[in-house]
Amino acid sequence: MGMCLALHSVSDENIKKILEQPELIWRLIASDDPEAYEEAVREKTKVGFISKLFGKSAPKKLKYLT
Repeated sequence: MGMCLALHSVSDENIKKILEQPELIWRLIASDDPEAYEEAVREKTKVGFISKLFGKSAPKKLKYLT
């Protein structure tokens, strides 16, 4: 069994973005695996069948970290 420690510095601006859209954390901690972020976004923006029947649309598109 192995363990890995990774430390990242994050600007105040990016911390605010992550707090607004928690899925963005995957862009930071799994930057080499874009599918982790994309899957989190798909789950967040998924609209259920009943919601679609009552006219709910998908949420706005999420921003990327800069």
